Amino acid sequence: MDELQRLYKLSQGRDLRDGKVVSSLNELPHGCFEPAQTGGIQVRVIGWGQWAQFCQRHLCHAMAQNFNFMQHKWGVPETDAEFAQESNRLFGQLRLYPFVQRMNCTDEKSYHESIYRCLPLLIQQPHLIPPRAWNYTFYRVSFAEFYPPAQNNQVSSWHKHNPPPGTAYDMRPRLYHASLAGQHSEPCAKPRRRGFAG
Repeated sequence: MDELQRLYKLSQGRDLRDGKVVSSLNELPHGCFEPAQTGGIQVRVIGWGQWAQFCQRHLCHAMAQNFNFMQHKWGVPETDAEFAQESNRLFGQLRLYPFVQRMNCTDEKSYHESIYRCLPLLIQQPHLIPPRAWNYTFYRVSFAEFYPPAQNNQVSSWHKHNPPPGTAYDMRPRLYHASLAGQHSEPCAKPRRRGFAG
């Protein structure tokens, strides 16, 4: 959050108010030409929308990892539901938050709700979704019947060049995609570690 405040002030020239955190982080990137505060046009190679996406991904990753630590490593699983509720209250309207909710769900209701909220993002904005977050919509949970995003069959068509040609970008989650593994129609085995960053 400190990094977010500093980046926002450097980018926008003013402090980020508490009530504007979510809306500021949901801003999308735009062209590199934008109106200058003093009039005219200025060039921003990296505008606020790019910084907002960067910060949002890291914030979502931190929430998912903190929940995982409390539930599986710290030995205080009774605190994870409280942490998830507080995260929902403060950051539930972040664009990528449905994927945090999917990683942090502990009952059938929150599991179904997270899949329901993830689906429109996967269809409308697949380019904004990290592969690992995408995979989590297909992973099974231990506390409920499998509830896949049945209307979403684009994981292999979107990731048909997997990984992007000439790279090994974000390889680990891509190993579970049918377009790379060629064995299943959906991401398969659950990885050993949880994570969000793509």
